[in-house]
Amino acid sequence: MPERLFVIAEQSRSGISPVTFELLACAEQIRRIRPASVELVVPGADVRSFSSHLSQVCGLNVIGIEHPALSVYNGEVYKAAFADLFKARPALGMLAAHSSAAWEFVPGLACRLRGACVTGVNAVARVGDDVVFQRLVQAGRFTESVSPAISPFLITVEPGAFPTLTCDDTSPGSVEIRRVSIPERSSRTLAVLPAGERNLSLTEGEVVVAAGKGIKKKENLDMIRQLASVFPKSAVAGSRPLIDSGWLEYKRQVGLTGAKVTPRLYFACGISGAPQHIAGMRGADTVVALNTDCVAAMFNHADVCIVDDLLQFIPAFIRLAKRS
Repeated sequence: MPERLFVIAEQSRSGISPVTFELLACAEQIRRIRPASVELVVPGADVRSFSSHLSQVCGLNVIGIEHPALSVYNGEVYKAAFADLFKARPALGMLAAHSSAAWEFVPGLACRLRGACVTGVNAVARVGDDVVFQRLVQAGRFTESVSPAISPFLITVEPGAFPTLTCDDTSPGSVEIRRVSIPERSSRTLAVLPAGERNLSLTEGEVVVAAGKGIKKKENLDMIRQLASVFPKSAVAGSRPLIDSGWLEYKRQVGLTGAKVTPRLYFACGISGAPQHIAGMRGADTVVALNTDCVAAMFNHADVCIVDDLLQFIPAFIRLAKRS
């Protein structure tokens, strides 16, 4: 099996998605155990421009996979396109972000390739000469170590689990555009519609303002959004109880079963600090916790602890911020 690693690059509205550099950091740790070249893969309907940009920024070889059906995500199309890539260019493994799309197509692709699949990876370790992938199981109470016994291995990597890799190579890599043929499929994606929220995604926000049960009622989310608007490049998030209650969309959930975030500032409002939630925000640079309970577990993980009624503190904070 050729010693080659594929990394699926993702594009955001502002350019290269930050999770791409996290995947490269994970690939670099794998390379320390199993020396291999790294190639970025870009699926889409027209990927030449973005592929060229990637090669210049990262200094790596980029493979663009083009087909009109790749303009929007479809599990059948993705599995067919990547299976075609592996057939033409066998590889040791492939890394994708642990997203709703990857949850669907990566296990199916592994079955097609008769390879190994490990999802939700948050660390890489060495045991002898073997690569071992680690992930949280049993609601975060245990860490499971998995060593693939066969190749290729296909893994999904938890966003925020690895620090972003800094690309210092100024020489661009090569760009190869592959136009694949997609067999007839039983489903097609008509469109992917934006949710219409103005705040950034959780992986893009430099400041994440998160709400918990302490906000008491759904209407108080407006106050949380106003607090977030005080900061540039901010995003609104919530703990699992709020998402389970339907107050926020699932994509706004931070925690073991939600997103893993690494913002410069994490502002936890009325969040008790359950282990499942801590697993999602432990990578934040600075944590501010606001709670009426002076012994809330969240305070054990905060840099700044504020014991106060958030319904009084947040409006006062917003007023003060607007004066400055």
